[in-house]
Amino acid sequence: NSSRVSPPYKRAVEEADIRISITGNTAPKISGNTTYKPSKKASGTVTIPTYVKRDGKTYRVTKIASNAFKGNTKVKKIVIPSTVTNIGKKAFYGCKNLKAVTIKTSQLTTARVGSQAFTKTHAKAIITVPKGKVKSYKKIFLKKGLSKNATVK
Repeated sequence: NSSRVSPPYKRAVEEADIRISITGNTAPKISGNTTYKPSKKASGTVTIPTYVKRDGKTYRVTKIASNAFKGNTKVKKIVIPSTVTNIGKKAFYGCKNLKAVTIKTSQLTTARVGSQAFTKTHAKAIITVPKGKVKSYKKIFLKKGLSKNATVK
């Protein structure tokens, strides 16, 4: 819970280009988990990092924040690493130029993908998912706003 983070760490998080939320009961520890939220200037191809370093400590990126890319019309492609287990609500809402998403994680479920996460993305977006996940991910993403004209492969 980020409210339990001691002031120096919280300040560093708020000043960073990539904002993170730190989970756990104490100040950051190596291999803690974080939530990814890009800078407002994100454009082109965005590869969400598997890990981020802050103050010499390493944190695994396990979640994409709610509203992370909301309304960003400059992002065209996003690569989501295998460490991500959750996508926040409206994470890609209104990203009308988002034409390609590569998802490397096999851990997404309906409960772990927020409402309207893919609403108003490019109508003919191509979503590349891990082998064996095409059918289940297509069902999840359609429920979360992905266009019926999009391709999940």
